[in-house]
Amino acid sequence: MTKPTNYSGRITLEAFVTHSRQHLLFLTGVAALLTGCGAHSFNHPALVVPIDGTPGAIRGTAFGGQQPIVGASLQLYAANLTGYGSAAQPLLPANTITTDSNGGFNITGQYTCPTPDAPVYLVATGGSTGGSASNPNLTEMAALGSCSALQANTSTTVSKINEVTTVAAAYALAPFMTGVAGMGTSPVNTTGLNFAFADVNQLVDNATGRSPGTDLPQGASLPLTQLHALANSLAACVNSTGGTAGDSTSCGTLFAAATPPGGTAPTDIVSAVIDIVQHPGQNVAAIYALAAGNVPFHPTLTTAPNDWTLAVTYTGGSLSAPSAVAVDAGGNVWITNRGANTVTELAHSGAVLGTSSAVLSGPAAVALDAAGDPWIANATANTLTHLSDSYAVTGNASGGLDIPAGLAIDPQGNVWVANSGTTNLSEFTSTGLPLSGNGFSGSGITNPLGIAISTHCFVLDKHECLGPN
Repeated sequence: MTKPTNYSGRITLEAFVTHSRQHLLFLTGVAALLTGCGAHSFNHPALVVPIDGTPGAIRGTAFGGQQPIVGASLQLYAANLTGYGSAAQPLLPANTITTDSNGGFNITGQYTCPTPDAPVYLVATGGSTGGSASNPNLTEMAALGSCSALQANTSTTVSKINEVTTVAAAYALAPFMTGVAGMGTSPVNTTGLNFAFADVNQLVDNATGRSPGTDLPQGASLPLTQLHALANSLAACVNSTGGTAGDSTSCGTLFAAATPPGGTAPTDIVSAVIDIVQHPGQNVAAIYALAAGNVPFHPTLTTAPNDWTLAVTYTGGSLSAPSAVAVDAGGNVWITNRGANTVTELAHSGAVLGTSSAVLSGPAAVALDAAGDPWIANATANTLTHLSDSYAVTGNASGGLDIPAGLAIDPQGNVWVANSGTTNLSEFTSTGLPLSGNGFSGSGITNPLGIAISTHCFVLDKHECLGPN
C-alpha cells in the first residue's frame, strides 16, 4: 500500500451526500455484500437518561437566519429501523420543551432510547421570529447521531438548529425520510442510515449551525454557496407567519415550487426541502428568488443554479483520470485510475485509505466480491486483476476478453464481463477460471459497456435481458 503525497486528479461522489440508501441497496441486491453487516432491531434493553440530564443533556438554540425562534416546540426523534420512511419515534413528551426569548432550549428530562444505536434528530416546530405571529409551517432540524452516543456523553451536547442544519440533514437523510416525523430504514440497511447521519457532519457543524462540518476530510470541497443559497430561500419562509401552497406568501411560494410532479404540496419547511433534494431540478428559479434582498448566510450564489444537486468533490489518493467506482459493504469506495493504472480506496467520509502499487493496464471497471476485494478490468490488456483489501494481487484472469469495460459479480461469486470490443459477455469463476469460453451472445448486444446482476436476469447497457445459466 502506498500513501499518496501528491494530488493528481479528482472525483465527484455526489452519491455520498444524496444517495447512500441507493448505493447500499444496490450492493444488497446485486452482490449480497451486506450480509453480516449487523442489522438491528428494537429488542435491546431500553436506555434511560437520568432525570437531571447528566449524562445525555442537550442544550442549544433555534434560529431563523440571524433571529432567534421564540416559542418553538422541541422534539427528539429516533429513526425507525423497520422500514424506509416509517414513523420515527418521539422520545420526549409533546410540547413540554419550548424555546425561550433567545431561542434557547435545554433538554434535561427523561428520555428513552429504543436501541442503543438508534440514530436521533432534533426538530423545532412553530414559534416566531422578530416579534411576528407564530408560524405554523415552521420546522427545522438537526441530525445528532446515535442515541447511545448522546446517552454516554457526560458533558452537555450543544446544537444550533437553523436553516443550514436543516438543509444539511435533508441532503444526507432524504432517501430515508417522508417528512419531519417520518424517518427509517429497512432492518438490513442500518449501515446505510448510519452512513447518512455521518455525512451530515461533513456538511455542517451542528454545534455552531455553520457549514462545512468538522468531519469534511482534507482534500474534499463542498459547494458552500449553493448550500447557503438554499438555506437563504428557506429563511424567507422561516421568518414569516406562514402560508399555503399557491398563495403570495414566502411559505406559499416555497411550498408550491417544491411540490413534486404529480405529488402533494408540502405544508412545512422540512418536508419542502426534502422534496427539493429529491427533485433538484424542479422550479429552481422560483426557489432561488425567495432569497432576494439581505440574506443571512454568506457566501452565497449570485444567480440561480442549474439545479439544487449538492455534490462533495474529493481530491487526493493519486487520482488520475478516474474511470469507475465501486462501494464495498463497509462503505469504502474503490476507484480505478485509468491515467495512472492504479486503484484508490477512500473511506466513506472521503478520506484516502491507500492506493495500489500493482501495475494495471487501462483499468476501466471495478466490482467487489463477497469478501470486499476488488476485481478490475484491464481494458488495454484484455485481462482481469483480483486484489486483496491490502492491494496485493491475488489472482488474474484472461481468455475471451476483448476490451473489457464492465464488471458484475453474481451471488455465486462468478465474475461477469462486458466486452466492449465485441458482442458478447465473458464469465469467470471466483478464482479466475473461464466458464463460458468466448462468452454469451444475445440479440441486440453490440459493444456492451456495462453489466449488472439482478435476481432474474443479466441487464446490459442495451436493456437486454439474458436468463441466468
